[in-house]
Amino acid sequence: MEVNVINKSVTQIIEKYLEECLFEPESDWPRCEFERRVYSRWAVAEIIRRIEEGTEPPMIVIKDFIGQMYAFAEINEDTVPSEIFLIAFNAAEDILLYLETGYSERDYLMDPWRFEERRPL
Repeated sequence: MEVNVINKSVTQIIEKYLEECLFEPESDWPRCEFERRVYSRWAVAEIIRRIEEGTEPPMIVIKDFIGQMYAFAEINEDTVPSEIFLIAFNAAEDILLYLETGYSERDYLMDPWRFEERRPL
């Protein structure tokens, strides 16, 4: 399958995640929640842009983004930019989880039982 076709397919999945799990915040949300959502949406949009403009496989692009955000957060430890990079890091990890499993962290938080290993009694 051609790289552009794969990239387009992955970006469509990520866009679906963006609309379903990271919908636009409301103006009356608490400031910290509003900012967290805005920064998460920025991270997802940046990942989509990098996938669309790049030549690397989408999973590599996402993992590279995760590494960059972690490094930026470490450089700016205990500052507002650090928080922004940590939010972006978490959003990217959630996208990776979503692509690998079809579930987001939000799904896990809403129904953790679904993810528990079920052993016979």
